[in-house]
Amino acid sequence: MTNIDSQKGFYCSDDQAPSITCVCPATDSDIICVGDIVEAAGSSDATGKYPAVKILSAVTSGIQPYGVMKSKVLLTNKDATETIHRLASTKTLLEITPILPGSRWVGQIDDTGDLANTDIQGNCDPVVISGNADTGVSKQELDYSTISTTATLMCTILRVLPRVGNALGGNAEVEFVFNKSFFYPGVTGL
Repeated sequence: MTNIDSQKGFYCSDDQAPSITCVCPATDSDIICVGDIVEAAGSSDATGKYPAVKILSAVTSGIQPYGVMKSKVLLTNKDATETIHRLASTKTLLEITPILPGSRWVGQIDDTGDLANTDIQGNCDPVVISGNADTGVSKQELDYSTISTTATLMCTILRVLPRVGNALGGNAEVEFVFNKSFFYPGVTGL
């Protein structure tokens, strides 16, 4: 069976997961799309009300992801021209699902390899890539080429998402956990 390559970033598998309103400052020149992983970008905005975030720029050992963009806080009710994602160099309020201990996430394995049963419980990193500026949807995926038992990688694959049209192989959708986060630093993989 061939899985469909439908990049859409990541989302929490718990529909009742909390969200935090954060700000992405105008000084940040990257777009942030729905489903993108974000990291902390300083302490807060000038008012001190909203934590500051930016798109995860690279996967390195010191980076602790903060959360995943759930939606943009719309400032008008009926403005059809307003985007669902954060445009570059614009101060924007975002709803972020925080990466909390025990939270489970859904994402797609990229097509650099075919996910096998032996890869389940393996650790991997996400692919950091710019989202789709037209649709506002993330293109981030889990990087198959990094799957290993190395405990310092960012994510651990738990299982293939059980749904019709999804199976082991390239572009499989999986449930996973983050091994480290802004909210629980220093944790290593399973």
